[in-house]
Amino acid sequence: MPSDNFNRANNASLAVGQPGGNSWNGGFGVDSNSAYCNNSSNSTGAGWNDGNAGISADHYSEATVVAMSDTPYVGLAVRAADANNLVGFYSNTTDASYLFTFTAASWVQLDTGAVFGVGDTIRLEAEGTAVRAYVNDVLTLSGTNTVQSGGFPGLCSEGTGTASRVDDWEGEPLSAGGGSSGIEIIQNYYTLLQGSG
Repeated sequence: MPSDNFNRANNASLAVGQPGGNSWNGGFGVDSNSAYCNNSSNSTGAGWNDGNAGISADHYSEATVVAMSDTPYVGLAVRAADANNLVGFYSNTTDASYLFTFTAASWVQLDTGAVFGVGDTIRLEAEGTAVRAYVNDVLTLSGTNTVQSGGFPGLCSEGTGTASRVDDWEGEPLSAGGGSSGIEIIQNYYTLLQGSG
């Protein structure tokens, strides 16, 4: 399973000292054993390129938020072909969380919701044209992506700086047969139980 805990020396590039000989692409670095955006572009991403075609187009990206500020926004990417082509989910402390596509550096909002914060586990999934964002295993945003069909799981941000960071990242194909690793099934079962009570 592709994963990175960023436990290495501070560096402007995630690729320096990364585990397993894989390659992060895009403008993120390491600070305080966590990942931050160091690219001043309006929006940017970093994909985990495993060096082959081993990551299915239907995959997820997950991390824990360890620092959060008003700027920059920080979050996750799926289908990240490069820093300017991805599906993203990010937040800051005061505005909102956003689910969006970023295609040839053009940002299109798919959904918006409440901010997430320090200590939250965030997850972004791509399955077919469906994209789903979770905070602490609760579905918070969803949308339809018809532009990004391939790429890698990774990170995304708007703005630059170490004030917003994530840690303990992982990303891999969704389980065989689709679905959200059981999260949606549990939520649907809980909803069903509430309705029958």
